[in-house]
Amino acid sequence: MRKEQVPFSQFDNTLKEIIEKKYIYPVTEWLLTEVGNNVVLAQSNNSLWESALTIIFLERLKKLDILGNHKEELIDEKIKNVANWLVNEKNIYVEDGIEYINWENVTWDTAVIIRAILLSSLNAHSKKKEYEELSYKSMVFLYEKFLDWDKTVKYPFGAADLAQIVSTSVFIFNNFPELSQRITDKIIKSDRFKKRFKKSKDLLDLSLEIIKYLLFIKEQKIENINEKGNEIGIYWWDDYFTTSEVLDCLSIFYSTCNQNSDTRYKKNLKDIMYAITGACLYFENNQFDGMWGSHIDTIRVIDSYVNISSLKKLSSNDLLIEPEIHTAFKAIRWICDEKQVFSDGSFMHTMFLTIFYANALLTIHEKWDPANKKIYDLYDDVVWSAPVRTTPERNMRLFIEMENNRMDEEIVIKNEKIKDLYAIGITIFALFVMVYILDLMYDFVSVEKSLVKIDFTKIPKFAYATGATLVASFVAFIKKYSLK
Repeated sequence: MRKEQVPFSQFDNTLKEIIEKKYIYPVTEWLLTEVGNNVVLAQSNNSLWESALTIIFLERLKKLDILGNHKEELIDEKIKNVANWLVNEKNIYVEDGIEYINWENVTWDTAVIIRAILLSSLNAHSKKKEYEELSYKSMVFLYEKFLDWDKTVKYPFGAADLAQIVSTSVFIFNNFPELSQRITDKIIKSDRFKKRFKKSKDLLDLSLEIIKYLLFIKEQKIENINEKGNEIGIYWWDDYFTTSEVLDCLSIFYSTCNQNSDTRYKKNLKDIMYAITGACLYFENNQFDGMWGSHIDTIRVIDSYVNISSLKKLSSNDLLIEPEIHTAFKAIRWICDEKQVFSDGSFMHTMFLTIFYANALLTIHEKWDPANKKIYDLYDDVVWSAPVRTTPERNMRLFIEMENNRMDEEIVIKNEKIKDLYAIGITIFALFVMVYILDLMYDFVSVEKSLVKIDFTKIPKFAYATGATLVASFVAFIKKYSLK
């Protein structure tokens, strides 16, 4: 009887090294398989969105700098060919004199394909303008769909579609500023969009409108975490897959606003961080030995769950957004098991599972810090962390941290109010003293021929000193606290 292999048995290697050589390389070869005239395997099924995700995977892979020059040239050529094929497969329709572009009339597919095509244009400069033009028309289509979302969209995974619109919008905002502004101008100047987006200035503003809607439609469960009645919110959208999609878009938006030091969304970012934390709790409270629902659910969840690691450098709430090491490692161990990762590099010989699995591998390789540890150290960390990181304890810890953050914010607000009250008190006191001084001066004031005359020689010197000191103190106070 053949002995079952342990996925990560090279104990002297880091997890990153093993994932790279044993999993990323084989799955890359599988995705690049040519069948007939097709340059990537996803094309053989005529799958547009799987081909787009293949481009996204290959572009991400190139950034890791783990391929040779010859391989990169081959990949660049394939990306160019697949992007051209996707462009040729677009749908065009005209309504009220406006030309729209989409793919299969599906918002999720369209958003993903736009991102893939634009990614490819970063290297194919000759196609850049053409790709930007069709992306412009496609993004207008997507926001048109959002405007009528509750009326026209009647299928599941609706929140996932909206999340992809946000992810693509933020991607364009970060990488294509001129295209971003052009899309924004088109939308905010259109009579149809004015009411919903009248305060929007850029694609981040437009994305925020969708995020507000996503936060509004979230499902939640308030859990009591101790006998005192303390509660914490667990948030999700429809199911594991959809929640993962939303978590990704919230993370991307949050990250972009922080990196750009954008202060417009201070309150919104706090709500987004709570939603991110609540979604992570949803994953942690519903995992079973590092698994969630079906194969696709587990693959998609571990991708988005590990992806939040990139937020810990942007927020003071490090522990709120750090994936639990034992939960993450169990899921990684499971998706890399030989019972589902076959010798050809695929995940169960299934394209849609494999393409999500491939992108999840890259996320783990790029963003999960424990992947830099050697396997024997990683197993040791998991052993020591698992017994003490139970779900009730995790809930209590997160609740206390969130309460501390809330109280810190209240202290800041109350301190500001105290400063304002102090300033008002000083102002009242100053007015009182000035009235008192004027009262002292009254006996030395006379009126002759409608002219007011003051005998300054008879005014007590302490009145001058008091007045001068008061005015100086008042001016100094104003400068320090800048009265609102």
